[in-house]
Amino acid sequence: MKISNKFLDFFKRTSNERIIFLRGGRRSGKTFAIFYKFAHNFEKGSGGDVLVTAPSHSALGTLMNDFAEVFGIEPEYRQKKGEYRAHWFGGLFRFRIFSTVQEAKGTKAKWLWINEGDGLPTEIYETLILGVTKQIVCDHNPTQNFWGSELQNESNTLITSYADNIYLTTAQVQEFEEIRRKGENAPAGTPERVRYEQQILGNYSRITGKIFTSSNMPRQRLNEADFEDCEKIIVADPSSLRGADYFAACMACKRNGKYYFLRYFSVNVGSKREVAEVLWRWQQETGAEVFVETNGIIGIDFFEYCDSMNFAVSSYTNNGNKFERITANYDLFTNECIFNDTAASDSFFEQVFDFSEKCEHDDNIDCMNTALQILKYK
Repeated sequence: MKISNKFLDFFKRTSNERIIFLRGGRRSGKTFAIFYKFAHNFEKGSGGDVLVTAPSHSALGTLMNDFAEVFGIEPEYRQKKGEYRAHWFGGLFRFRIFSTVQEAKGTKAKWLWINEGDGLPTEIYETLILGVTKQIVCDHNPTQNFWGSELQNESNTLITSYADNIYLTTAQVQEFEEIRRKGENAPAGTPERVRYEQQILGNYSRITGKIFTSSNMPRQRLNEADFEDCEKIIVADPSSLRGADYFAACMACKRNGKYYFLRYFSVNVGSKREVAEVLWRWQQETGAEVFVETNGIIGIDFFEYCDSMNFAVSSYTNNGNKFERITANYDLFTNECIFNDTAASDSFFEQVFDFSEKCEHDDNIDCMNTALQILKYK
């Protein structure tokens, strides 16, 4: 297990700091480096435990998957403590979610690792640190200010970038170099500039103005018959259909390196049967594979409903910050995608063009983004 000297020097220099921060964009090596820090401490015989927490079950699940990949150990669930545990050289990793202050009260640990710290409420952080005897380690992306912003200084904060991750593939490095090329001289507040500031420089930066527009996501009339030989997918992001979030679906395919979005569907009122019939009809007409998001109870419930109706669907889950996940594909959406102009596209894209970090609804663009993610690897 290796990490760059930049991480090693930082951990050595800050061993006596009460709290330290690793701030940087995706794939900048933060998670791996922190695992290394604690594993190295345990291998030296320091003993003790590190409590690992994150703002969501999906984020914590990603961490546990990373842990299993790095150490070859699957954390075991302990019902009594409501946490997952894994031992390493006399030390203990404890993975747990805290949804309320009450759950955090009385928690004790030698070290505390807060993953995606900008998503953890201030009051839960303030409660957890009361039981930490050694050090708090917090990693986060530079997308928004949070309780840790005022605590950061030159001594206790390490700014990371893709250049600090020694395990990136050549293709991944090229992806980041492209972000640098497009964003270095782009106007402030544009998606290109913000991605450059966050992913390359590790600076706080926010998009101002519209992200997606009719200009950078134009639609055109497509003939579905021209895509009969393409392997299509249908992606559905379920909702309760009670007037709040939208049940969004789209059908897409990939051909010659381009992504084609052929059909769209989005409603926030109705029944499971009605929306399932739409997806079933699309599948019957095109032979497309259907994917249903199962991150939460609503998605799982709809997936099981389809299964009970003998409607063949596959499940998928999304991890990480949704806004970052979507804007990471900004270049693909605006340069590599072709959008069919259909009777349903006006209302569907109206929500897409309203997308922002604090928008009321992001279901439609999130559904399309998932389709992109699936098609990338087909």
